[in-house]
Amino acid sequence: VNIEKNSKIWTSRQIVMDDLSVNLYTGSVCAEGIVMKEDDDTTDFVRFDTLSVSINYLKLIGKEVDVRHITLAKPKVLLVQKDSTFNFSSIINFYSTPDEEKEDEEVEENSTPWKIGLYNIRLSNGELLFQDEAHQSSWNLKDLNLAIPGIYFSGQSTDAGLSFNFAEGGEIATQAKYNMESSRYDISVKLTNFALKNILPYAKDFVKISDLKGNLNIDANACGSTKQPTDIDIKGIVSLKNIDAIDEQNSSIANLSNLTITIDSINPQKGICDIASISLDGLSSAFVMTNSGNNFSSILKSNLAQNLIPLK
Repeated sequence: VNIEKNSKIWTSRQIVMDDLSVNLYTGSVCAEGIVMKEDDDTTDFVRFDTLSVSINYLKLIGKEVDVRHITLAKPKVLLVQKDSTFNFSSIINFYSTPDEEKEDEEVEENSTPWKIGLYNIRLSNGELLFQDEAHQSSWNLKDLNLAIPGIYFSGQSTDAGLSFNFAEGGEIATQAKYNMESSRYDISVKLTNFALKNILPYAKDFVKISDLKGNLNIDANACGSTKQPTDIDIKGIVSLKNIDAIDEQNSSIANLSNLTITIDSINPQKGICDIASISLDGLSSAFVMTNSGNNFSSILKSNLAQNLIPLK
């Protein structure tokens, strides 16, 4: 009850919940049916069935935060973008510290840093709905699952995995390893049967098309250091299957059965681009000359077409 009464003071948003239980002996907290509202206090921003956290509070004496497990069941998040702002921008602004206050903050030079360890992080059956009002499009990510054995803020490595499905078709699974002491990372990404229809609203910013069919598959690995963003080694396989671009007159512009690219190594900083093979199958299209150009230049939006020389 106290959380619901003071939630707007603490977070700028109204929070309601069905139940909250605390066990001081085990250091466990379990909340059920939690909902954070939008600024209008009516629309749901974030909701989830259960949040369970267990902490070893005795280690707080030695300046160590030891969270033994974090379990989040069936979270549902609504993200809305309008121009350059999001529906969570007000929360960020609420917690922002003015520059004047930051300058007055005193930091003890010889203070002992806190050690933080978050273990057994589990997120299950999540859903993320993203709405882009500028493009009048929405992305619905379902079956969102996250498993992180541990996140360490004391020089050890972090190992995390994330997987979810796209509502329009496709699934993605990632595995990431990160060492905070050396700043080295190793990320593997596997994108399967991603429907290109998901990106149709954004493609329409550049070309005049009514539909974009086909699937994208990626099985890639990237490793490098956050200290040198351009020194990244990338390898893997990228493939496009059953591609068909349809213009505004419902005519096929081009279609492709399969395009597969095998990458041995790409490193921007070292200037390496080693493509092992490119396989292209079933490409068909038509090139039509017109008085003003051709059928390809006609599908380009004016901001792109004006930079191209018409073929006559």
